[in-house]
Amino acid sequence: MRAHTATLPLLAALMFGCGRPSEDRPVAHRDTKADSVIYSVLLDTLRGTGDSVFVMREFEEFPGSVADAPAIAGWAHKQQASVDSSLVVALAGSRYAGSLPAILGSPRGVWWFTRPSELGKPIPFPKYRVVSFSRIVFDPARTRALVYASMRCGGLCGNGSFYAFGWHDGAWIKVGQVVRSIS
Repeated sequence: MRAHTATLPLLAALMFGCGRPSEDRPVAHRDTKADSVIYSVLLDTLRGTGDSVFVMREFEEFPGSVADAPAIAGWAHKQQASVDSSLVVALAGSRYAGSLPAILGSPRGVWWFTRPSELGKPIPFPKYRVVSFSRIVFDPARTRALVYASMRCGGLCGNGSFYAFGWHDGAWIKVGQVVRSIS
């Protein structure tokens, strides 16, 4: 009984002290989880009604030249005010190493590929969609994020969009989308 009595204050401290967010804890939590949460939300959005999806392992490049980024950023912000033009420019100038499987792990129904030739011919549309993502850029406060994603579903079916996310009430929420290309 004495051992249990000694552990009660420790348990209380862990439950009430460690459970409270400190000034840095929410930011640290957002930093480590933001990429995987945002990619998971987009994956579910772009997956459509199908259960399985092909996802490009490598990160997609910016949909345009770096020189065109300010014009694209201004256009995107006019289409949807939640798309921060400075984040569009930052996305254009960013180059990233790494891969999506390292961030997402093994989500249900995802088949990874590196080159379209790995998908075989013909690509099994419309049963499966093919999805690719850019890396995510964040504002300095890490309360807003932007990512570019494209989805192909065969023939004249597909789109590429900027997706804006915001940190609200302890969660990343999609707050806007601007379609850059559609077929």
